[in-house]
Amino acid sequence: MKSHYAFPNTYLVFDLETSGLDPKKDFIVEIGWMLVREGQVIVEESRLLNIPGMFISPEATAIHGITTQQCCDEGVSVADALAEFLPALLMTKGVVITHNGSLFDLLFLANCTMDANFLTHLARVRHIDTAAIFKAERLRMKRGYCETQNKFHNRVLSTRNPLKFNLRHVCDELGVDRTQFAAHRAAGDVAMTNEIYKRMCL
Repeated sequence: MKSHYAFPNTYLVFDLETSGLDPKKDFIVEIGWMLVREGQVIVEESRLLNIPGMFISPEATAIHGITTQQCCDEGVSVADALAEFLPALLMTKGVVITHNGSLFDLLFLANCTMDANFLTHLARVRHIDTAAIFKAERLRMKRGYCETQNKFHNRVLSTRNPLKFNLRHVCDELGVDRTQFAAHRAAGDVAMTNEIYKRMCL
């Protein structure tokens, strides 16, 4: 399945693991990213975050396996993590790939820091959402003539429909072997998202 639009082969894929689903009150516990330049993986990184006051519930730990103590012992500050993440973002001229990040990951990133420089760059990204691309293809939704890619993806993901488009389901639909990746950890989800992007868009 290929999109009708031309997509870049230089980009940054990222994924977050969090303490919950609400970007206004829950925390990022792990961030992973992959820098791809002209189709070649240049950088793969992930960082646990140590945020004062953060608590990871047993229910969240059951999903991603990350504990509050683990973040306290091994995590870095948000500022340190973003200081590593931002240069990789700038190398792609702001092209970012996520899976369902329009309604989740980007909102968490925007709420995790008051760093004006980072937020300015985040607001300018060209965001490509593989969940939205998959859903739009299956529902035969078309991007409007004057509609930006970001707005189109938000519209697609906000459309109510029973179609499944979570990361694992899309991998299975596209024949991506998930057994080689650590599911529900940022680095593994980043690698799966990259495989989805390559199969649908490149």
